[in-house]
Amino acid sequence: MASGKIIIYDQATCRQLRTLKHQEAVGVLKFDNAAGTLVSTGASLVYVWDVTSGTQLWGFNIPNQCLSLVFADQDRLLLGALGNSCVTIWDMATGIVREIAGWTEDLSLISPGRVISLHFDNASDTVISLDDSNRVMIHHCTDFTETSEELKPSLDQEFSEAIGQVLGNTGHTRLLVSSSLKDTPWTISSTDSLIT
Repeated sequence: MASGKIIIYDQATCRQLRTLKHQEAVGVLKFDNAAGTLVSTGASLVYVWDVTSGTQLWGFNIPNQCLSLVFADQDRLLLGALGNSCVTIWDMATGIVREIAGWTEDLSLISPGRVISLHFDNASDTVISLDDSNRVMIHHCTDFTETSEELKPSLDQEFSEAIGQVLGNTGHTRLLVSSSLKDTPWTISSTDSLIT
């Protein structure tokens, strides 16, 4: 992927179907849930591709490298965690971009970490984020269509060990926090605190 070349293979036969050309080294690839759309990101570009035809649907310039992507709202929206701790939301139907600037700025942190992983749950309209300072946050996204809507953290938990991955169940009532030491299941209480 360093060359920017993305090769699409048939899942059943492993036969090469087509080659897509991202104009820079690719850092993140993400399929939508129907596997009809592929998103590729590099240091400064995001491309949205129709996998069947190989056509580029959208191309976006980004101010910082995209570290993680997740589709939301039945694949109508794409959320990208950028290296400046901002999340950008792209509308997949119109290509309209809306940036949620400084999603950690209201938490009075001296040095907020960069968001490196996102997980979205359609059932509860929530996003779980993991940053490079081992901080896990849950954000409720009540309505993505309003431009005034923000991602508001309802849970903010910092862990002492290095976190590799955070997964949530449907509804985000339970989390699995994976570190190099152990995997720990957590329950989220009705007051949005973690219980082991």
